[in-house]
Amino acid sequence: MGINGNRFKKQDVYKLAKETKKFLELLNGITIQSRYESDIKDIENQKSKLEEMLLMFEPT
Repeated sequence: MGINGNRFKKQDVYKLAKETKKFLELLNGITIQSRYESDIKDIENQKSKLEEMLLMFEPT
């Protein structure tokens, strides 16, 4: 998976990665409640996926 320069500017991708990282840090500090355990698992899975994707798109 790579960044296609024709579609997105690198700086826009880096900014999105930075903002997503901030969002994930906020999620780490809250308790998620739901009637359905599957909803909580889905949120945790999506959070994990985002964290993995950030590793690919953060500037080094």
